[in-house]
Amino acid sequence: MHKRSLVATLLLLAAGLFVPAASAYAQTATQTPRGQIGIRLLEAPVSRENDPRARSYIVDHIAQGTTISRRIEVTNATTTAQTLQLYPGAAVVANGQFAGVDGHGSNDLTSWTSVTPSLLNIPAGQSAQAEVSIAVPQDAHDGERYAVVWAEAAVTTGGGSVQVINRVGIRVYLSVGAGAEPASDFVIESLQAARDDKTHQPVVRAMVRNTGGRALDMSGDLQLKDGPGGITAGPFNVERGTTLGIGQRAPVTVLLDPHIPAGPWNAVIDLRSGEIEHSAQARITFPASGAAKPVKAESLAAKAKIFLPILGILLALIVGLIFAVRRRRKDEYAEVKANLKRFEDFVKAQEGGVGVGTTMPDDPVGAIRAAIKQAQRAGDDKTAAKLESRLEGLLERQAAIPKPALDDVLPAKHATTKVWPREQLAEPKEQEVAPPPPPPAPSPAPISPAPAAAPPSPQPAPVAAPAPETNGDHISTGNGNSHAREDEASLVAILRMLETAAPGGQRFALIKAARLHGREAIESHTRELAALPEDVRVRLLRAAPGQPEAAAATPSEIA
Repeated sequence: MHKRSLVATLLLLAAGLFVPAASAYAQTATQTPRGQIGIRLLEAPVSRENDPRARSYIVDHIAQGTTISRRIEVTNATTTAQTLQLYPGAAVVANGQFAGVDGHGSNDLTSWTSVTPSLLNIPAGQSAQAEVSIAVPQDAHDGERYAVVWAEAAVTTGGGSVQVINRVGIRVYLSVGAGAEPASDFVIESLQAARDDKTHQPVVRAMVRNTGGRALDMSGDLQLKDGPGGITAGPFNVERGTTLGIGQRAPVTVLLDPHIPAGPWNAVIDLRSGEIEHSAQARITFPASGAAKPVKAESLAAKAKIFLPILGILLALIVGLIFAVRRRRKDEYAEVKANLKRFEDFVKAQEGGVGVGTTMPDDPVGAIRAAIKQAQRAGDDKTAAKLESRLEGLLERQAAIPKPALDDVLPAKHATTKVWPREQLAEPKEQEVAPPPPPPAPSPAPISPAPAAAPPSPQPAPVAAPAPETNGDHISTGNGNSHAREDEASLVAILRMLETAAPGGQRFALIKAARLHGREAIESHTRELAALPEDVRVRLLRAAPGQPEAAAATPSEIA
């Protein structure tokens, strides 16, 4: 009896009527392997289009009193027609595994789930579809439930003594509750290097803890970096099938190449479940046998949380520096523009023959030179070269403008005081006095007898007049210090006029006239100097003609 049953079973397996004992997860391949029965999910919620788990399993969060439906497809890749029963079965998550309960186990979720049709007759090589509906009652408690939608084939041998059952299924993760779905998350606590007891193959176990409100199906890969001689290895895929329930912790295993050196290595593991992904690293060394001590894993996301604020601060500083530099250049160009405006006004006034008014700058050469320096600081060599060219043109124009007569500069109220240029005051030391005019001829006398001839009267000999004597900056003549007094009066008048002279051409001419008297003469009038504006006094005392340049004097000054 037993021999007949065993032979019958072997014959059925050889004919490809049955699939291997199926695990409780949907087939992700689009084509079922030959000789097997396959099942897959045909649709998923739009809100989970980026969740890879939702394309393989029924994963959802719904409120009480809600009904959802999903279409599934069952494929018969065997060589004979198959009759398949479709039904929901209970499942549990424990010890890092999602497991379907043997037989037709039930729980809350299975009582809410129905499959239509519940029986499918599928010819060889064909497929058929069915619909899974889940209706959650109003009085259901909040929480996550697990189940499997099974497609089961059962065959009884001819003698009726042996029944072989094979089934494939789709996992169901259903969260029930009002409001938003509980968040999913996990942490990688440690990495442990070990060797398989039988094959001696190197293994890395990552201890993972579920810290969220939904079950997790772990996947990912591991890389070994900075190994002996700086070599790297990987990536190596983690073994699939590790499922963590809410609050559970379990190891995720990675099998490595048998020829991997012992290390040490910097192991970097990337794990994900759905849309949640975390990375961690640890320094590990593979033992000769057994398992090494677990090494605490360092979260790369935690590192990023530390470096991102620092990076943000650095970025803000760089942006602030760029803004400050641009603002400074903008201010500098505004100042350059203002100086150029003043310069152009001055040049236009000179070219038009119009006197420089009180609004014009005292020192256009200084303004244009300041604009040149600012353009050079801003790195605009082209603008600086143009300004240099304009400065040269200005200096040439100023050299060609005739100097105003001093008598025309002074106001009419001072017309009684003559300003004598020093070059006109200088006279030759040996100056001869012009001979006196001849005496007038005597009136004709009456005719009388000619007296006796008288001796001729003596004629005066020409006498040379004494040369004028110089005394310092003044000239002494035969009539005393009249020239010196006149010169001094002229200087005093000029200094008093400078007290109220507005900036421009008039002040320029007065300063130039005063400086013709010499620095010593100017400094001797302390009262008048004290009454002058500070900038006028500085210009007067910079360098009088014939005196060395003062330290503060500029190479080219325009009053």
